[in-house]
Amino acid sequence: MKFESQLQMKLDEISSIFTELGAPEIDVNTDFVIDPLSWEKWVKLNLITSGKNRANLAITLASTFVQVDIDGTNEAFIFPHKSPEEMSDSAKGIIRDLLSNFILIERSNYRKEMHLFSMDGTLLKTFNLSTSVIGVVSKFFVENRDKRLFFPVYSKK
Repeated sequence: MKFESQLQMKLDEISSIFTELGAPEIDVNTDFVIDPLSWEKWVKLNLITSGKNRANLAITLASTFVQVDIDGTNEAFIFPHKSPEEMSDSAKGIIRDLLSNFILIERSNYRKEMHLFSMDGTLLKTFNLSTSVIGVVSKFFVENRDKRLFFPVYSKK
């Protein structure tokens, strides 16, 4: 599929993150598949999780933003672009962190938190991904808790 030049530059930036982590570039990377609904002005990269302990992860690139969906939370991270040709450093950093660190997702009725841990087990960052009014009300009844640890997709060099 052929993408507009600005989008192709962003794909090249994602490829450089993959290369930095010791992984193949997008066009030959077997860990990600381009969503069939992608088109010349918008592309979504879906992480293949089957048979592997990986968080569901999707990276959407458009001319005005980068969006990262993780573990059922759409728009977990949205980054507007500094310019049409370049992704923000914070977007590249989050993508790099999500691909190269352990991810612990903690869910309860009213919240979802994501913790990133380095390869040596050091807590790097914590993000509050969602809250829900229904969940806040339901916490007074039975609170369901769930924790899931996902392996890094790539190890940093």
